[in-house]
Amino acid sequence: MKYMTPKEAAEKWGISQRRVHTLCLEGRIRDAKRHGWIWLIPEMSPKPADARIKSGRYIKPKQHTAAGPADGSVIPRYRLVEKLCLASRGHKTLSLSRIHAERDLYRYLLKEIFLQLPNMPIYGRTARPMCPTCSTPAGVKSGESLRAWEQAIPSCMRKLEGRSLKKLLFVMVITVILLAGCGRQAAPPTPPPPDAGQNQPLPAEIEAWIEDSKTMFLAQSRKVDNTLYLLVTYGEKPTGGFTVEIGEVVVAADKISVPVVFRRPAPGEMVTQALTYPYDLETMEALDLPVEFVPSGAEEYLLPALVGIDELLPIVADSTGIKLFAPAPESVVSRNFVLEGVANVFEGNVQYKLQDRNGRLLDSGFTTGAMGHWGYFRAELSVPGDVAAGERLLLDVFTESAKDGSLEEQILYGIVLR
Repeated sequence: MKYMTPKEAAEKWGISQRRVHTLCLEGRIRDAKRHGWIWLIPEMSPKPADARIKSGRYIKPKQHTAAGPADGSVIPRYRLVEKLCLASRGHKTLSLSRIHAERDLYRYLLKEIFLQLPNMPIYGRTARPMCPTCSTPAGVKSGESLRAWEQAIPSCMRKLEGRSLKKLLFVMVITVILLAGCGRQAAPPTPPPPDAGQNQPLPAEIEAWIEDSKTMFLAQSRKVDNTLYLLVTYGEKPTGGFTVEIGEVVVAADKISVPVVFRRPAPGEMVTQALTYPYDLETMEALDLPVEFVPSGAEEYLLPALVGIDELLPIVADSTGIKLFAPAPESVVSRNFVLEGVANVFEGNVQYKLQDRNGRLLDSGFTTGAMGHWGYFRAELSVPGDVAAGERLLLDVFTESAKDGSLEEQILYGIVLR
């Protein structure tokens, strides 16, 4: 037995290939079988009957033709369009923006040229709704059907000869272009003001400030020149779907209120499977008023802020809950140096250890940041005199778990003694 593919069956039966696949899946093609990913159809299989016809009667499709002359001959619609265009030539200029297809052109001509619409201006001229050959007006009311409009066309218009629709449309386009060129030249558009509709580039220190803040859940403000920058960061998130949006800022007599709306993805919501760092930045004129951030949405109870420091300094090393400002990794330090940063950890407790390359403990202690907010901490460390200059030291900053005493939020890097 010889077989044919769905593509060959579609060409043979005059239907789409997708329809053949559907018929195979429904089991309506006799002896059709699936081989791997393709259907094999016997060459002698008949085309399945149309299941949509249940009464046994076929409905004759409508013929979209215009009313013809009295002898019963039929004029195709596109020829009627051509004749109507020629009939209207010299009476007005058609607006091509309203003509997107043959159907639109056909309806446009019937409705606006051959209806009695008084004083219908098109490009400054008035359309005369009558036949240019026999001057017979098409007295059809606007409420009558399209068939009535077609039948009201004077018979002489059906006898006009003309060129093809493509040539006619080409001539119409050229005519419109020439008319537009001959008219009064429009004034050149007024150039937009500088930077209109474009975001102003941010100062370098603001760009660095945003980068340092992205991994922190924090609300902060900063003044640069005469601009007040309002920044709210949501920290590092495991997926997309987290958003933060600063609302309309309200300036009162004693403070600046900044509403902030947070959003978390709903359970089962389709989100980006990648780390994200949502934040929002707004600017306003700098005022000598305190700024109050008002959270709502997914974080309506607490919006962390900086405590003990006015502005976030550049971060040189960090973990999730500890951000260090100094000393920088692999930097050269004196025998007495300062460890400083901000922390948002359990009970605000930050511990540190300083060791030499042999693991000998040189200094250790603890300091306090904050819990719920980002609290500033500062500790002074000393290197004993028996440690040689130029030796590489190991600085360890961490917290201890309240559950089992294990190390958490650990930051471990080397520094060099001057």
